[in-house]
This record gives sequence, C-alpha cells and structure tokens, in this order.
Amino acid sequence: MESGSIPDESITASSAFSESVWDARLNGNGDAWRPAIGAVGEWLQVDLGEMKDVKGTIIQGNWDWLPGWVTSYKLQYSTDGTTWTTYADTDGSEKVFPGNTDGDTPVTNLLVNPIGTRYVRFLPQTWITFFTLRVEILVCAVDGGWSDWSPWSDCSVTCGVGTQTRDRSCTNPAPAHGGADCDGDAEETQECNSGVSCPVDGGWSDWSPWSDCSVTCGVGTQTRDRSCTNPAPADGGAECDGDAGETQECDSEVPCPVDGGWSDWSPWSDCSVTWGVGTQTRDRSCTNPAPAHGGADCYGDTGETQECDSEVNCPVDGGWSDWSPWSDCSVTCGVGTQTRDRSCTNPAPADGGAECDGDAGETQECDSGVSCPVDGGWSDWSPWSDCSVTCGVGEQTRDRSCTNPAPADGGAECDGDVGETQDCDSGVSCCHHQNPSFPTDTFGVYDGRCHWYSMTTANFASAETFCNSRNARLLMIKDSAKQQWLGDVFFNNMPGRKYWIGLDDRGRRNENKFKWSDDSAFDVASDYSNWRSRDDPPRRHQRRDCVAIRRFGKKWVLDKCKKQFNFICEIP
Repeated sequence: MESGSIPDESITASSAFSESVWDARLNGNGDAWRPAIGAVGEWLQVDLGEMKDVKGTIIQGNWDWLPGWVTSYKLQYSTDGTTWTTYADTDGSEKVFPGNTDGDTPVTNLLVNPIGTRYVRFLPQTWITFFTLRVEILVCAVDGGWSDWSPWSDCSVTCGVGTQTRDRSCTNPAPAHGGADCDGDAEETQECNSGVSCPVDGGWSDWSPWSDCSVTCGVGTQTRDRSCTNPAPADGGAECDGDAGETQECDSEVPCPVDGGWSDWSPWSDCSVTWGVGTQTRDRSCTNPAPAHGGADCYGDTGETQECDSEVNCPVDGGWSDWSPWSDCSVTCGVGTQTRDRSCTNPAPADGGAECDGDAGETQECDSGVSCPVDGGWSDWSPWSDCSVTCGVGEQTRDRSCTNPAPADGGAECDGDVGETQDCDSGVSCCHHQNPSFPTDTFGVYDGRCHWYSMTTANFASAETFCNSRNARLLMIKDSAKQQWLGDVFFNNMPGRKYWIGLDDRGRRNENKFKWSDDSAFDVASDYSNWRSRDDPPRRHQRRDCVAIRRFGKKWVLDKCKKQFNFICEIP
C-alpha cells in the first residue's frame, strides 16, 4: 500500500471521521483512518485486486497534533468480498494481534499459517486516546515456473534438411512479489529431414578459349562457348540462364589499305559584301575516309567559288546638325540650368546607315547673379540622455538644432520642437530602496504597490508577524486582475510550492468567518475567490484554517496554520 500499488478506491471502511480513508497507508502524510464512532465492530478493508498469499500485516498509529493508536486488532479475510472468515489462533480461537505502543512506530505481525485471499479487513479491539490506524499487508513471493513445451514447428524447408523449433513460457506460475524468474531457455531448435530430394539447377561449365580472328588485316571477330553441365539440371531443376556462346571484336594488328573519300560540301559562305554584288565559297575535305596504309587520295577540287548579289542598297550613316543657341537660365535667383540641342539630319541615316553617335541635347549650370532665400532644416536628433532616476520610471530627453541648413536670405525657420521627452524604465525596482528592512531584493510591483516574496518558509503566524513588523501585511487577492498578475508575472521566478496569503478563519467560533489581513471581512458566497474544488470554504475544514496559494495552478487551498510555507508581503 505504501508503494502505491493498491489504488485509493480499493481502500474502504465501515465509516470515516473527517480524514480520507486513503490516509490509511503506512507512513502516510501524517493523517490516518479514524472511524466516525470509536467502537468495536468498525473495520478498515483492503482489496488486493487478485488472489494473493498473505503472510503478515504492519500497523501504525497517528503522530499528528491529536495522537492515537490501536493496541490490539483482529483480521478477517474473504475471496469474494461477501463471505468473511476471522483468522484463528493455533487453538482454533479468533486470533487477537498485538498493536502499537505509540503513534509513530510500525508493528509487524507475521501469520503462522499464510492465507490465500483477495480481501483483508482490520477490526480494532482496543486503542489509546483516539481510534486511528495506518496499515500495510505483506504477501509471499512467487517463483516462476515453466509451462509445457509447445509442439515442434513445421520443418523450415520442403526438401532436403532444415530446422524446426518449439518454445515454452515462464507462466506456470509467473514470478510475482519479488519471486525468481524461470531458469533455462524459452526456446529449442533441432534439425529436420523433409524426406524429399531438392531440384538441382543447371550450372555453366568454364568458357572455351577464344577462336582465331576472322580476318588477316584490320578488325574482325572471334567466338567462344560453354555447356550447361556443371552440374547438369536434375530432379526438375532449372536450365542454365544465359548464352552458350559469345562473340567479340579482334584486331589482326595488320592495317588494311584505305582509299580517300570526299566529305560533304560545306554550306556556301556569306556573301563577301552587304550591298551590291560579291562572291561566296564552299569547301570539302578528303576525310570520308582519309587515305591510309597506301590507299589513294581523293580526285577533284577541295573548294568552289560563285558570284552573289546582296540585293541591298548601300547604307547612309547619319550626321549631326549645328548646335542651337543656349536657352534662358531656368531660375531667377541662385544657380539653375540652360540647354541647347541638335538633330541627326546632316545627313539623316538611310538604307540601314548608322544613327548619329552622341547626345541630341546638352545641359549646363547658369548663375542668375541673385541669392535665393534658404529655409531652415533640422539636424539629426541627439542621442537620448541618461534616465533621470536609478530605480523605477523617470524621464530622458533629446534635442536638435535648425542648422541643416540654417535659414538664410529671408528663408523660413524650422517647423517643430527643439526637444523631446519620453518615459524611461531604469529596470531596477525601487521597492528594496524604499523598504530596506526586507532581507532580499525579491520584489514585484502591482497597481503601484510593492510586493515581496520570501526565499525561506514560516508558519502562518510567523509570516504574518514578519510582514506586520515591516509596516506590511500578508498578500490580499480581492479581484481576478491581481490573481492574473500573480500567475503571469510574479510567480515566474519564485522558488516555493505554496505561499501563505492574508486570509484565515482561526478560532474555534470562526468556522468559515474569514478575514483578510487588513481585518476586512471575506464573504465566502459573493467575494472573488479561486479555491481548489475540495477546499471550497462552505465545507467543513476543521483545523485547516489558513489559506495558501499554489504556485502551480494558482488555486487557493486550506491548510494547517502550523505548516511551513513561503509567503508574500504586500506593502500598502
């Protein structure tokens, strides 16, 4: 049970006080099972989930703020959860087992005769102070045993010699509760003879030597062959795959005479002129084939020439006219431009002649002799100044001057501001500077207020005293926006799992009468809250009177005020 192998729903009881029946696990979190009425006849039941050999039990009391323990008990067991048998002593009477002498030390009782069962019940007979119980059930280890061998498998081949296998499993019984695995192999293999001869495929013999070359000069051919006899096919085996003969070229190493032959004529060349009448040529070579080894040269000319008419008039290239006079200056003050032009008409290009080379127009600067007004222009902004504060949010400035260019000759001044101001964040919280009594710089800011979180733990009262002694109070969460801030920002770098907040209903007469750390009342029915579902305060929660917030999930939980958690101070 302590290991968690028994699920919570398998632990039941005749009744329970306020703690969960699931708290009945040995060495639990400090709680234990308590029946609603402390009387003989109450029982705690465990479903083992399957039949097991039970060899003993361990019981333990409760060491929490209200200690108690069982000093003697009986055991009942059942295979079906309906019919129950009380474990008997050696004389046949119902066995009464000795229990605990304090609320913390476990007591082990081994059974003289282990029992095979699925369900076990503990029936307390006597107890000290309060009726509380935590238990463990000891079961016997089971060594594994081999099943029978399976039949041999079919032979791996249908002809000749192959193999076959058989196997077994460690399930008779399977090892359990720390028992040993089976010793030996889970599989065996042996040879098997199919009783049928296998077909023999044919195989080629080696190739014969190559035959003599078929010619006495130049390149010819030669052959070689082989037979399907190595081995010959038998018992339905396949014939050899491939050719029984091969042919290859062979060089007699004696050149044969080759007479020369003309190649085809080349295309006619372009006409020798682009206009009027000229000539064009074509040629051929004695390379088809070239004469060799005493063969004859080609007969005839290697080239031919014929007249050609371009059927095109001669082109006339264009020529520039004279330049026109310069135009008037483009401005009445300052420096402008003036232009002049010419045309490609002296002569104009014709019959494919070239266009004129150069520009048809020219431009040059001209000075009006009169100064123009110059409007002012802003320089670049200077860099931003340092932030005006070393913590929190301050200001920084930058400026510029009307010098790019400066206004002159009656030109306008620059339009706009000479300087700019913007907010700047120093990146350093002012909280620690303003509140030096806090030992660490672990602050966050929400709605203009500093919030400090502890790096160490304390109980609720000590945490409250720590905050109050520094003119602060434990954190209050009165709306969803602050809850969201805690989840999105503040909890990102915090170390603890739970944090005390300033909400509690301490005092015997204050059940569900919660107050915030500023003494304002908390209405459990209408005020904002973010409770974990099982801690919703309208339910009875006994000694869990103080509220903490979980770092993961951000839910509010009720807990015992004496527990040690981290906490958060809110500085008004």
